[in-house]
Amino acid sequence: MKNGEKEGEREFYIMSKMGQDLIEAMQELLDCSEGKIELRTSRLNVSPVRKTISADEIKDTRKALGMTQSVFAMTIGVSRKTV
Repeated sequence: MKNGEKEGEREFYIMSKMGQDLIEAMQELLDCSEGKIELRTSRLNVSPVRKTISADEIKDTRKALGMTQSVFAMTIGVSRKTV
């Protein structure tokens, strides 16, 4: 049966794993807000990020990771020309 396909008067939907996980997470958040459960929390100490990184530092990092320019760019979400 396809998503949204009707059988008689009822509609049936097939939910993806991501959709199921999202609903489960929202239920946990609701349960926490109602005091039914306590969620685990973590604290991260994040150092300020430098505003600029030199071309040589980028190249050295990429090579140390054994990545091509294309793969490294895709991994960090920038164009190939940037790295």
